[in-house]
Amino acid sequence: MSHALQGEINYIIEILEEHTFGDNVELVNVGIDARLVYVQKFKEWIFMDYKTDKFINNCYLEDILTKLSDELIKELHKVVLKEYAL
Repeated sequence: MSHALQGEINYIIEILEEHTFGDNVELVNVGIDARLVYVQKFKEWIFMDYKTDKFINNCYLEDILTKLSDELIKELHKVVLKEYAL
């Protein structure tokens, strides 16, 4: 994993773990239709890729993000920057 990609993952984790309001983070792009959800009740993160019917869940956001493709990480980073810009 590249240093830049790890930096994007770290940024996503830092921002989303501070803003877990139960909001869904959605990736809607060419070839991508996915959602990242934090379920407060179970203290669990769920990544849902609707194009591939792939679901990944874990208590730790980093564990989910490291399983995603570079393309998905970059798209998620863009969404987080746009939606949660400080």
